[in-house]
Amino acid sequence: MSTKPPFSDTQSLKEARDILFASIPEGVTCPCCKQYAKLYTRKLNSGMARALIKLAIVQQRISPNLIERYNVFVDVSKIRLRGGDYAKLRWWKLIEQKILREDEKEEKRDSGKWRVTRRGFDFVEGKISVSREVMIYNNQNFGFSNDEIKIQNALSSKFNYSELMKPFHESIQDKIKENPITEVIKSRRGEAL
Repeated sequence: MSTKPPFSDTQSLKEARDILFASIPEGVTCPCCKQYAKLYTRKLNSGMARALIKLAIVQQRISPNLIERYNVFVDVSKIRLRGGDYAKLRWWKLIEQKILREDEKEEKRDSGKWRVTRRGFDFVEGKISVSREVMIYNNQNFGFSNDEIKIQNALSSKFNYSELMKPFHESIQDKIKENPITEVIKSRRGEAL
C-alpha cells in the first residue's frame, strides 16, 4: 500500500492531483487534506442478496399488483435488515432510496425508506444477471467488473474483508467495463481525454 507517493512542495495542484488519482487504485493519503483515497471493489455478496430478496417480498406483500409494487417504499427499520450492506445495492441500480422533501431534511439525515427497482425484481426473479463487482471511490460508482452473477450465485458469495482491502494490480483496467479509471477521473474533472 503506497501512502507516500512522490509529492513535493514545488508541484502544481494539477500535478499533485494527477499523482493522487494515479495512486487511488492501491490507496494513498492526500497530502493536502490527509484523507485516505482508495478505489474499493465491492462484490455483490450473500448478505446483500438476502436483503434484496427480503425487501422484494415485503414490497410485493404491500402491493401484490405487478405494476404498483415498483412504487412502494419500505421502511427498512421495520423489517430488520442486518447492517447497512443492503444500501450498496443502489450501485447496481437494484434498489433506490426515497428522497427526503426539503422540509424533512433538517430533521433527518435520510428517509430510511427503500424500494426494489424493476431491475432489482428482475434480478431476484432470476431473469437477469448483474456485474459481480462494483468499483467505488469517494462514494461514487467508477465502474463494474466484466464478470456477471445471477441471484443464485450471489447467495453463495460471502463477504471477504481481506479481499475488499487488497490493492489493485495492473489488471484494474481489465476489471472496468466501460472506462479505464484514468479516463473516468479526467472526465469527472472536465479534462480532455
